[in-house]
Amino acid sequence: MGKRSFYTWGFYWFSAFLYFGIKLDQTHLDLRYILSALGFSGGLKSCEEKLGIGRKGGYEDIDGYFAVVLWQYYKKTKDIKALETLISYNIEDVLNLDYLMRVAYNKNISLLSLKTNPVPLREKAENPLKADFGLVSFLKKRTCWSWFKKF
Repeated sequence: MGKRSFYTWGFYWFSAFLYFGIKLDQTHLDLRYILSALGFSGGLKSCEEKLGIGRKGGYEDIDGYFAVVLWQYYKKTKDIKALETLISYNIEDVLNLDYLMRVAYNKNISLLSLKTNPVPLREKAENPLKADFGLVSFLKKRTCWSWFKKF
């Protein structure tokens, strides 16, 4: 919501900044814990589903495990479509995190009876990068890690 804050799903992502000593002057909010306190537990995709913004258009077939498959495939083959699909999947995460932050904020101010206005739940922005779902389908048929040794 603010220009000086960023949202993640799980501390493990943010811990990389700490490990490498990268200093950030933005506020970091881990939405996994904020939404869990509101009764929405599970992974990011599960919470998106519960809040009515589940992935559509092929993105529902991509999860964190498959993101690693895409990355490994890109590293082995240098197929730019794999990299673009991975980045497109990550953009979907970013676009949905903004919506989830707004929902969490509004639910919290409602529960606490704070006299402040809720933030608007705006339409999700369009993902500027398109995933190659043909490639996703191709790789889904070959999910065994040993398969990547062929490339």
